[in-house]
Amino acid sequence: MREATADRLFRDLAAGAGEELLLINNAAMLEPLGPIETLAAAAMSAHLQTSLTAPMILCGAFVRHAQRLPIAKRIVNVTSGLAVHSAPSMSLYCSSKAALNMLTRCIADEQRERPYPVFAYALDPGMTDTRMQTTARTRDAAEFPLQRFFAESFEQGKLQSPERVAAETLRLLEDDHPNGAVLRAYA
Repeated sequence: MREATADRLFRDLAAGAGEELLLINNAAMLEPLGPIETLAAAAMSAHLQTSLTAPMILCGAFVRHAQRLPIAKRIVNVTSGLAVHSAPSMSLYCSSKAALNMLTRCIADEQRERPYPVFAYALDPGMTDTRMQTTARTRDAAEFPLQRFFAESFEQGKLQSPERVAAETLRLLEDDHPNGAVLRAYA
């Protein structure tokens, strides 16, 4: 994500804003998977660019261009339970989600005294049937220790549909929440 592109996007959106502006950062990478000592620097960099740097750039541009508007402004950073629970062979995924949670809290702290604050939330969708889940459950179990956990969760029907998560997210966004809160789209 280029900063100039993000600035242009949010400058245009802010100029035509209605009653609310909402940014949802949902991009993330699962891979590379493996013990930290096996991961190449280029793969680490690509992961962090997509999963952390791009959301940071988008959040910065969103706040920069929406801050002055006297309307509702919200950022929703999609996180994971793995932001607070470590997992073998998932160090990059867990770390980038934990950093996204901290980014959300920092934005909330920075906005606390602003006249027209931007509200930032981390959204934990719970276990959802996505391509990331498919990748995790179809990996070689010898290479990925949690493969069986992901496969069993799918087989036991523990995954939510993306449609259900989207509906619950919209419902959650109808309510007021403390700035910086982690919202959970599951029971």
